[in-house]
Amino acid sequence: SALAAPLSVGIPLTDRELGRHFSVTSAHDPDAIDFAAFAGIDTCVYLMVGKSLPRVVDALVREGGKDTETPCAIIRNGMQPDERAWFGSLGDIVYKTSGESLSPCILVVGNVVTLAPQYDSH
Repeated sequence: SALAAPLSVGIPLTDRELGRHFSVTSAHDPDAIDFAAFAGIDTCVYLMVGKSLPRVVDALVREGGKDTETPCAIIRNGMQPDERAWFGSLGDIVYKTSGESLSPCILVVGNVVTLAPQYDSH
């Protein structure tokens, strides 16, 4: 799911200019994540982030040094007939998904998100 779900909405996890490397992390227990370790990673993928999205986004900005304008996407039920994706930035993705049932979903963070056809620079 970490590779297939982003690709299903047109997000390559690597790109010669926008994303030379990526990481995949479970966000089931965000308090166990060292977010500062992701500061230099171009693309970050967080699994099981549905219930912890606000905490993960806040920690990426405060502890991980990510800018609030960093592009991101939430992909729910990746590769399934009822797949749905939301695009935005770390500064607005929690708002854009508020009131939605997100689980099961992943969060993709990084400039490669802008390569998706559905991304419209929010």
